Amino acid sequence: MTSTNRLAPMALWAGLACSPALAQVWGSFDATRVNYAGGVLNGGSAHTILAGLITSTSATLAPTTNELTPAYLGTVDVFYTSLLTNNNVPLSGPEQAALQAWVGAGGTLIVTADIFNLPGYNSFSSFLGVTNYVLTSGPSPAAVVAAHPITAGVGAASFTTNSRFSVPANGLRIMDDGAGNVFAVVLDPSTGHAGPGRMVVFGDHNMFSNSFINQADNTLLAQNLIAWANAGGAPVCQPDLTTGAIAGLPGFGVPNGVLNNDDFFYYLFIFSNNDPAADLTTGAIPGNPGYGVPNGVVNNDDFFYYLALFSAGC
Repeated sequence: MTSTNRLAPMALWAGLACSPALAQVWGSFDATRVNYAGGVLNGGSAHTILAGLITSTSATLAPTTNELTPAYLGTVDVFYTSLLTNNNVPLSGPEQAALQAWVGAGGTLIVTADIFNLPGYNSFSSFLGVTNYVLTSGPSPAAVVAAHPITAGVGAASFTTNSRFSVPANGLRIMDDGAGNVFAVVLDPSTGHAGPGRMVVFGDHNMFSNSFINQADNTLLAQNLIAWANAGGAPVCQPDLTTGAIAGLPGFGVPNGVLNNDDFFYYLFIFSNNDPAADLTTGAIPGNPGYGVPNGVVNNDDFFYYLALFSAGC
């Protein structure tokens, strides 16, 4: 990696800020609707790291539920599916109606699919055009194929066993598995989805479990996902990378909804250390192919791409 001596004046970044996201409440199923007890988001042994990342922000975890009802969904802002129970039973008609009304009112839906109970996942997402789930199990890792706040700085995500699915015209295919099959799709205003609700679908849930979240760029992907979900429909502040700039202190590398000098110096730190998370783009010229798409190389293009994001503010 080559260093740069073309740092912009401090005036470019001093004082820029995003409004902190409102505190979001995350809902999820209990063990009766999840394939294994540890897979429960709130209280499950397999998702303690993810749960900790969520609660380290302004967000909270709601009590789990065994049914999607208007009453329950009315208490949460984000719903996380985890690994649905292996009984191939879709959501009931009333549950689908409640979910669709909730998303239509602004809810954020995170679907983490897998290789079984595909009808279950289909019943979650088909009303938004993500459907036709097919067991694929393409090789790991999954690679980023489009720029989006969820994939900012992410190069690859480790997983095991996955499904692929259709991508609607108002959705953005953001990740593929190692065989080139769609692995993740997002629908939000930036992709042409009218909203106000939003949805992201991943082909595997394991990547966010304790066994995988520390592999490849999975932790960064989870942090980005949490920041996107916590934005609650507001524009995500993509250059917001950290709470503080001192390595080892709480909040280092965890976005907090505020853009300030800490974020710039955090990026400078990871850039100087040739950290893969600093890989943000292929080229630094807006409009050219590869702009905003990581390419596995950390160089000056990445620095100037981040500087442009930072200078633009939120």
